[in-house]
Amino acid sequence: MTWAMSKAGNWIVYVKFNPGALVSWHWHRNPQTMYLVSGTMKYEVRPNPEMTLRPGSYVIVPARALHKGMCVSKEPCTFFIENLQPNDKHMTDANGKELSRRLRPRNRECST
Repeated sequence: MTWAMSKAGNWIVYVKFNPGALVSWHWHRNPQTMYLVSGTMKYEVRPNPEMTLRPGSYVIVPARALHKGMCVSKEPCTFFIENLQPNDKHMTDANGKELSRRLRPRNRECST
């Protein structure tokens, strides 16, 4: 993962998910935009149905929207996440209930 971040926000992160990697249900206090560069991802932003993202796709995740994603291609998924505010990440169960650190799943998220 590569990123540029300021304490006031305005950051972009470049992420690589290996095939099968996922990030479980979570939300942020601020909106984010994700731009898929390579691979194929299944992505769900509640209350919308799951969508398939392919290279060139982007998704805007509203503030506090519960969402998750998984790399479903045989090749890695690479993408940028853009945020105009400081980042936070609240891990939850599928119903949106925040998980304590002890109960959080160990996501197979990204490679560095």
